[in-house]
Amino acid sequence: MTNLEHIKLLEEKISQTLEYIQAIVQENKALKMKVQEYRAKNDELEVLVKTFREDQNKIEDSILAALDRLNKFESAIQKGIDSISQVPEPRVEPVTLAKPEEQALEQPPAQSETEVIQNLDEEAAAEPMPEENTLEENSVNTDKDTAAEDQDPELDIF
Repeated sequence: MTNLEHIKLLEEKISQTLEYIQAIVQENKALKMKVQEYRAKNDELEVLVKTFREDQNKIEDSILAALDRLNKFESAIQKGIDSISQVPEPRVEPVTLAKPEEQALEQPPAQSETEVIQNLDEEAAAEPMPEENTLEENSVNTDKDTAAEDQDPELDIF
């Protein structure tokens, strides 16, 4: 009996081992399929990361270009302000109103109309004329003046 029992016990263990091997083979196939799915998903994510980095570089370049343009614009405005601040203020001479009797006493001898025009032309040529701002400079200056009242001397773009 020992031999027959040993053979039956051996057959039982062999059948259990075969079942276990089949289960492991099926699990292995399932794991291989999951690995393939994960690799495909990983490839998709790598493509997304690559496009994201490219887009991020483009955005960064655009921001740097915009900041550079803002710096150039700020420099141009500052140069305009500096040139305006260097223009001398026009002199305004006070006007005094004299009584008619005093005017008659202080008036120089009468000149002809031609002499008066010539004198005015000579006076205008002798005085240096201040440079006039263009329309564009005036609009920039007005905007800058109001902005300067609202902000510190240094501009903070963030």
